[in-house]
Amino acid sequence: MSVADIETILQRTFPGSKLLEANPLESGKSFNNRIYFLRVRLGPLGDAQPRIEELVLKINGRPFGAAKVINEVSCLWILEKLCPNVPSPRVFAWSEDGTSTVSIDRGSGPPKIHHNGQNASKDTNPGWIFMSKAQGEALALTNFDSEDIASIGSQLADIVARWRKSIPAQPHCGALMFSQDQDAGLPHMPMSPNPTRPWFKITGVVGDAITFDAPVTTHRDYLRIKIEDKLRQLQSTDTYLPNRYLSPRLADFVSNTLPTLELANGPAAKFVFTHFDLSPRNVLVSGTPPRVTGLVDFEFSGFFPEVDEFVNDYVDNGGDWPSAAYEAYLGRLAELGVNTPAHGIDEAVWKQAHWFGQMIEHIAPWWLPGDKGEEGLRGALQESASVVEEMLKKFERVER
Repeated sequence: MSVADIETILQRTFPGSKLLEANPLESGKSFNNRIYFLRVRLGPLGDAQPRIEELVLKINGRPFGAAKVINEVSCLWILEKLCPNVPSPRVFAWSEDGTSTVSIDRGSGPPKIHHNGQNASKDTNPGWIFMSKAQGEALALTNFDSEDIASIGSQLADIVARWRKSIPAQPHCGALMFSQDQDAGLPHMPMSPNPTRPWFKITGVVGDAITFDAPVTTHRDYLRIKIEDKLRQLQSTDTYLPNRYLSPRLADFVSNTLPTLELANGPAAKFVFTHFDLSPRNVLVSGTPPRVTGLVDFEFSGFFPEVDEFVNDYVDNGGDWPSAAYEAYLGRLAELGVNTPAHGIDEAVWKQAHWFGQMIEHIAPWWLPGDKGEEGLRGALQESASVVEEMLKKFERVER
């Protein structure tokens, strides 16, 4: 984004302020976003006591649409309202498509949306979020010994337990968006004693670009929608053509195996607030000994089955955490009354959730073709197909 556009966003949000520095995060470290760290002088010029603040401008990766921006803004708003002691960023303004600036009034009631006008550039940028800078630096595990790493795991568990206890579980599953339409036909999340004043709609899975046509109220439907979306990609995307032979077996799994699994037939579903990407890169620490002083990247968060956070840790973020940290994390969660794969979640349910996560990851691998040539792509697809076949065999043994 140009400096001119950044300055326009600043003026729309904090009139009379001055941009002092705009430093982009090193390429390759911000994954599916572009991050600018801003140093700004807040308040009109001439203030007797100007405030120098560090802020963040997070620009949406182009493969993602407005839903990712809206979901993260909504989740950060919920944390600010219901879990003010969770060290997460505070949103000041955002844009769904990069062309207009939107801000919110903070009060006791629902968020009030203000459209603050067009940005300077005539080009359409991706959406973005303008927010406070969480304290600390991204966790670099190589900088700490095993005792410090275990302490970080326990501190992270304390934070997760706070939002599990402070944010009510929901009977519906999905990501969030500000509720502008009372008759949208999708479930709403009330945040006041008066349930006729819903604040958020609950729908979709942002990370998989899935939208829901109807409310999702059971774990079985959630799993079915996810695998059917992957099956659609497998059948329609030329990259995955060599693995399309798996389609009949996967369709049979959806129709005949999935409905029989403990994973899909547990007690009445409750969907809990879930970060969905608790990798060390999203945990900020400060001081010696290290303290967890910030959590970032709530872009894929929402209300999901309680096993999903852990499945993502083991599958998408597998190997990110050393055992000392993750064992301390699970142990502390158990002490605080949060179910985990080690304590509270049924062993059969956890095994099946883990298998399902691995299978979903490899049906239509999002990272392919990447930079692979023809031979490399063929080998990668064969590896993914073998994972899917292995998981299907595990499920078939359970079914028998």
